[in-house]
Amino acid sequence: MRPPEPMYATIGRGLPTGSGWTFEQKYDGMRVIATVTARNVRLVTRNGADKATQFPEIVDALRALARRVRRPLILDGEIVAMRRGVPATFQALQSRMQLKDAAQIRSKSVKEPASLVVFDILQDGRVNLMRQPLRLRRTHLEQRVGAGVDQRI
Repeated sequence: MRPPEPMYATIGRGLPTGSGWTFEQKYDGMRVIATVTARNVRLVTRNGADKATQFPEIVDALRALARRVRRPLILDGEIVAMRRGVPATFQALQSRMQLKDAAQIRSKSVKEPASLVVFDILQDGRVNLMRQPLRLRRTHLEQRVGAGVDQRI
């Protein structure tokens, strides 16, 4: 499965009015497309870097998800640092983004775990959902993954 490029936010001049709008909470994190199978997880950033090595706790949770649902997935989400169970600032995440040393990565993943906040499901098994409206993809995501799932899935 080849991940698509994440969507980019745009700056608006005001809040849209009328029905049919969906708003995402702004997190101080790193947007990634997660390509997930029971054996392999890639966390690809906007610039094409795979950050799976730096976030093994997210990789483990996504592998468990793929085993549970018995199919590969492509998810759009944001890696966020967690402090006391709530998203922290981007600075809390920065110390993990470029780590290479396995012992440091393991230590950080335990002492300062990160989570993947999933916004969208782009592919479910062999079914490409990208042409579906967001509201249908969100419903599909909740059915596949669950609403408000713990970061450890």
